[in-house]
Order: sequence, then C-alpha cells, then structure tokens
Amino acid sequence: MGQPIAIEELDWKKKGMELIEELAATGAPFDAYALTERGLADPPHPNKWGSLFRAARSRRLIEHAGFHRSSRPSRSGGVCQQWRGLPEADR
Repeated sequence: MGQPIAIEELDWKKKGMELIEELAATGAPFDAYALTERGLADPPHPNKWGSLFRAARSRRLIEHAGFHRSSRPSRSGGVCQQWRGLPEADR
C-alpha cells in the first residue's frame, strides 16, 4: 500500500497546476523556476516537479519547448526543460 498524501502536497500540486495554466496561457516558454518565481514553494520531494509537469502534459496544457540553462540559483546554470502552452484547439 502506498503512503498517504499529505494535505500540503495536494495544496502544492493544486497551486502548481494553477500556475502552469497561467503560464501556458501566455504562449511563452517557461520552466519550473518560473513557478517558484510566482510564489510556489519547493515541493515535498524534488521528484514532484516532474510529476507536476507530466500531469500538465497529460492534460494537454503544455508541450516540450526545448532546453535552456536554468536561472534557478541552486542549479548553477544546469540544463532544464522548457515548456509552452498548447492552444485551446489542440487540447
């Protein structure tokens, strides 16, 4: 049996998805750090970033838009994925 999901984790995922929807609507490329810059706290585990973006991609909100050097200070310019919103017609 899996571990129970904490309320904080559900709140984090909900807020993260709302921010992805906002960023996707702009049509501009964005990465996970853009969510942090808009107030989303770090997730309970770093792997949660991947599951959040995978869920958004599964909902056809976003698509992969390439790679770039991260501006997140802790990443020291490491490569990360960029995403962009899909037009309503493609959802």
